[in-house]
Amino acid sequence: MTAIISTAVGIAPFVAVYLGMSAFLGMNLQDPLDALDELASGERFEDVQVVRSYRSRDGRYCREFRLFEETGVRRCFACRNTEAWEVYRMIPEPANDDATSVSLFDQSVEIAISDVSDGAIVSPTAERNLIESGSWQPN
Repeated sequence: MTAIISTAVGIAPFVAVYLGMSAFLGMNLQDPLDALDELASGERFEDVQVVRSYRSRDGRYCREFRLFEETGVRRCFACRNTEAWEVYRMIPEPANDDATSVSLFDQSVEIAISDVSDGAIVSPTAERNLIESGSWQPN
């Protein structure tokens, strides 16, 4: 019982962010999202650092990125629709390196990606071609 409670307490911040995401998205997040069209994985501009690009099951391009804020760092996940990037998940990165927090964070990241993708990572060459063409629309 204690293990279940401690696990629930450890997951609570991630669940709270997930449930509160729509309220956060009401803020001006479009500016950081514009950087997703221009940055390759590993590159950072101002408060945005792209981690990786992947394809959703329905063929859209998606990007995992870090959003640096005064209150901490959030790992964000967005997919491109016909008009803009649409964030579907945000997870706060752990503030410390304890094994439980890091493990829960890593699991949350993998779940966020597997919710929309079968793991089709976009290669660096394909990613560079998308950036240079300026078109993140599915073929």
